[in-house]
Amino acid sequence: MDVKNKKIKYFKKKGVTLVEVIIALGVFSIVIASSVATLASGVTTRHNLKLQQQSVEEIVTAINLISKRVRMGEIISVQTGNVAFIDVKDNNDLKTYQYFFNGLSNTLTLKVDGTTVVLANNIEGSFYVSVGEPKRLTISMKPVGGTDQKRVQTTVSTRVYE
Repeated sequence: MDVKNKKIKYFKKKGVTLVEVIIALGVFSIVIASSVATLASGVTTRHNLKLQQQSVEEIVTAINLISKRVRMGEIISVQTGNVAFIDVKDNNDLKTYQYFFNGLSNTLTLKVDGTTVVLANNIEGSFYVSVGEPKRLTISMKPVGGTDQKRVQTTVSTRVYE
C-alpha cells in the first residue's frame, strides 16, 4: 500500500470522534447550567416581588380603613414609640376603635368591643397627631424584611363639625 491510498481511506471515514463528543457535551452543559441559573433567579425575583406587593396591598388597605374612621370620627388618644396606638371614636356607631402597632411582633391590630383582629403582618409603623384644629393624623407604615422596602404614608384630618 502506498501513502496515497492510506490518505484516501483516512478521509473517507465518517463519524464523530470521542474528543468532539466530549467538547459538544461540555458546551451543552455550560449552556444548560446558565439557562437554569437565569430561570431560577427569575423565579426567586418574581416570588419576592409578589410578597412585596402583598405587603403593600395590606398596608394600603389598613391605611384606608384607619383614614375612613379618622375622617368620620374623633381622635381620643395617641401613643407613639415601639408600641404605638390610636383610639378613634366613630361618631356614627359611637364605638371606640383602637389601632395598635406592635413593634415586637410587627403587626397592626384593630380592637373594638373586646374583639381583636390582625389587619396586617410583617409591618412597622407609627402614628403622629398634629396639634390644632382640625386634628391631623399622619400614618406611616412599611413592610419589614426584604430589600428596598418603600414606606407608605398618608395624612388625614378629622371632619368633626360643630
